[in-house]
Amino acid sequence: MSTALITPQPTPKTQLLGLTLASGWTLVERIDPTQDSTGGSFGVGYKATKENQIAFVKAIDFVDALKAQDPAAALFKLTAIASFEKDVLAYCAARGMSKILRETQIYSSKLPTNLRC
Repeated sequence: MSTALITPQPTPKTQLLGLTLASGWTLVERIDPTQDSTGGSFGVGYKATKENQIAFVKAIDFVDALKAQDPAAALFKLTAIASFEKDVLAYCAARGMSKILRETQIYSSKLPTNLRC
């Protein structure tokens, strides 16, 4: 089993460490996938804290989609995947499944303009 980290290409979603969102959550640790990880192909995970709570935040951006040969198709795919994940979390929560992440907030934000694309 390999635990080598896979470092995503620098886009805004990879540069959020230390950022405090308007909701009060501070992104305190970036969670880079290992070679054995599944998922995580379009978002970057972060550990976030707010008061005495800990949460997982998935950050996505549209940089790669907008650079694609067919940006409209790439944007559609990205938003469809994000919507599917949201629907799966809602489905599991509605059925009382306890070993899953619970969606607490869907949040979008304009980020600082100094982030590298």
